[in-house]
Amino acid sequence: MVSPEQRPSVLVVSHGFPPNSIGGTEQHVAGLVKALADRYDFRVLTPDAKGPTTEREGNVVRLPPGPKAGSVDELVDAHDVEFEAAVRRLVAEFRPDLAHVHHWLRTSNSLVRLLADCGLRVVVTLHDHYVICARHDLLRGDRAACDGPDGGRACAVCLPPPGAAFAGESLAHRVGRVLGTRLGARAAMERWVRARAEQVFRARLDHMRGELERASAVICPSASLKREIVAVWPELAARLLVLPHGVETAWGERVKRAPSDRVRFAFVGIMTPHKGIDVLLDAFRRLEPGTALLALHGAWASPDPAFRQRVQRAAAETGATLHGRYEQADLPAIYSAVDVAVAPSTCKEAASLAVREAFVGGVPVIASDLGALPEVVEDGGNGLLVRPGDSDDLADKMRALSADPGLLSRLRANVRPPRSIAQYADEMAEVYERAGRGRATRV
Repeated sequence: MVSPEQRPSVLVVSHGFPPNSIGGTEQHVAGLVKALADRYDFRVLTPDAKGPTTEREGNVVRLPPGPKAGSVDELVDAHDVEFEAAVRRLVAEFRPDLAHVHHWLRTSNSLVRLLADCGLRVVVTLHDHYVICARHDLLRGDRAACDGPDGGRACAVCLPPPGAAFAGESLAHRVGRVLGTRLGARAAMERWVRARAEQVFRARLDHMRGELERASAVICPSASLKREIVAVWPELAARLLVLPHGVETAWGERVKRAPSDRVRFAFVGIMTPHKGIDVLLDAFRRLEPGTALLALHGAWASPDPAFRQRVQRAAAETGATLHGRYEQADLPAIYSAVDVAVAPSTCKEAASLAVREAFVGGVPVIASDLGALPEVVEDGGNGLLVRPGDSDDLADKMRALSADPGLLSRLRANVRPPRSIAQYADEMAEVYERAGRGRATRV
């Protein structure tokens, strides 16, 4: 163990941190900070304060969200003056040896430049597609899959115009739409707005590429995410290191699974539409009554009230149970009552902590054959793969497991513990060391 006086200091920046924010990225950041606490002195900066002023607790500094939070401006603007000023103040106070950026969302799209200009080496971990997709999940507004930004052209069609909140449209766009209609030139006005939007999103892509170029190391948690980024920026291929996430594994020993006369399926994660909750409930509805159970564990993380109402209605109609938010301490009890985990995501997951946690719990996984999920779920090995968004295919797989105990036993026998957070921390420490010596990571 390194003495406190000898520990290198690392400034960690993330869009959220537990317990205020409990998404996969936030949990990963917290786990990494904990795993490396005996080797590094960390300070975490995040814009998820619950009140209007800065909150400090231990090594965590929480800022209130900026004035642009929730608007398209937050996603396309290069700078957030208030957050950048807070970063400079903390750098001057903490004097870190290194910075580790986990997300730009709700912070500033110029974080890496800012930290590098402060004289710091910067490590970046990409947790989703934010650098190439302002929505971060490569899903269009209608939730259909997107093939990529197409130089900003696809983004201009997908997102509201700059100046808009996600729930509406900007005044400028509304005026253009109304005047265009009244003057008989709506098509021309819409073409002008789209052309302007393409310029904005093309500039965003150029800016985010520059952020990656300024980093000393850029980490992708999956080969799938690296492929998506390289498809947009082939010149960055050599800068991207694939390093799959690790998870806490010790709790797996506390899972005590009691027998059940019905197969117990479960979703464990965050409750948002792109996690495929609707698909799962539709598939469960198609099973013969009384042949299986379904539990859904997770906090509501969608701003759409219709989604929550739809899920609650479907759960009541099908007999699925909603258990709400959970903490990591709850995982042994959760997985003691689960036979099969289901990860029916409709987006290209960059990494799935939930799937890895299911393996810690000793249960096989049914997952969408999409994004990073096939990298950890082997079809017919430790789980089954299904066509994304296909509730019929998912129902068939759930029906097969309910009818054939031997299939479930074979899949369960192939489940192996995933990479631990301790193993991941050792690898990250090597990344820190190389970055600190001024050498960018190459693969």
